[in-house]
Amino acid sequence: MGARECPFCAEPVQARAIVCKHCQRAIALGTCLECQKRNRAEALFCGHCGSDRLIFPPGGRPAPSAAPAPRASPPPKAPAPAPSRALETIAPDGRERAAGPPAPSPGSAEGPWPEPGTGARRRTVAAIVVLLILLGMGQYLSGPRKSEPEAPPRQAEPPKDAGPGRPRAPDAPPTPMASIPSGQFAMGSPGNEGEPEEHPRILVSLSPFYIDKHEVTVAQFRRYAQETGAPMKGQPAWNEDDHPVVLVDWYDAQSYCRWAGKRLPTEAEWEKAARGGKNTRYGFGDDPDGLADHAWHDTDAEGRTHPAAQKKPNQYGVFDMHGNAAEWVADWYAEDAYKDAGVTGKGGPPSGSQRVVRGGSWPSGASDLRSSSRGRRPPSIKNDDLGFRCALSVAPGY
Repeated sequence: MGARECPFCAEPVQARAIVCKHCQRAIALGTCLECQKRNRAEALFCGHCGSDRLIFPPGGRPAPSAAPAPRASPPPKAPAPAPSRALETIAPDGRERAAGPPAPSPGSAEGPWPEPGTGARRRTVAAIVVLLILLGMGQYLSGPRKSEPEAPPRQAEPPKDAGPGRPRAPDAPPTPMASIPSGQFAMGSPGNEGEPEEHPRILVSLSPFYIDKHEVTVAQFRRYAQETGAPMKGQPAWNEDDHPVVLVDWYDAQSYCRWAGKRLPTEAEWEKAARGGKNTRYGFGDDPDGLADHAWHDTDAEGRTHPAAQKKPNQYGVFDMHGNAAEWVADWYAEDAYKDAGVTGKGGPPSGSQRVVRGGSWPSGASDLRSSSRGRRPPSIKNDDLGFRCALSVAPGY
């Protein structure tokens, strides 16, 4: 091996080698014998694994001496050769081996001994990997799972009588309603009576329909207000729960009928129901004296409404078509509505400023109680003699 200098005293020394018992690596021993004797090499340890369990070359570790031998002055320094990685190694049995390539690095495939701390690091890495796996499994188990899409929840079927404009099922006439048959009737007044707006008298053909047997009462309207949140209309002190509801405008009447699954009757439907299958002035005949049995009006009403359906009905079983409370119908008012109505009964303009009112009321006289008598009022007006009733179409084929 080439000469090199002792790192302690700068004396030229022959590089020798020792072997680490732990990692079996060869360690160059570059101190001179004098420095070894002074025990400066006693603290040597393996630079690879840190072990101090070393195998020294033949002759063993020199014993330290009490005093160092005198040394000559050092020769001029020569450039140190590049350190060789090929070291003479000493076998465990003390015999020298030929110089060869350096021992394999710790942890390489060639060496069976791992670098110090490698086992702890591997255990740490393994623990981290296991922790990450467990965390991933936890997120999978707790997260939403992909599955077949669920069918949207079915909405509950609304009741047949609920909702604005919802028609009732045509299985039976709602109670209390009267069935009005289909067919033609004479609408308006003959030429020798009535007002100009009631002429000309025309034949109108209608499909069958239902109409309320009496006007909507205060109690019925209160139930509507409670269930829909609509304001309950204030009533006169004398208007009790079984009396026709009054002080309602056309829009209130329309909303109630839609809530009940019905609608307001047309003007033609109202007149046909009022006539009761007759062509007379009133549903019971032509004599106004019969009003005492069929209508609350100016001669007997005592200035107020009365309980619904107390008087006699007409031939269709409908009450109070004359008197008690006047009634809103669906049509806009036009004085010449009958001129274009023909036989269809679909008269009246598509718009206007007033709605038709029919039937007369408790302050009305006999002339205003006729079946053909027409009235009109602005749709937003509310009077203490004005109420309504509802109608319902019959489904085709019923």
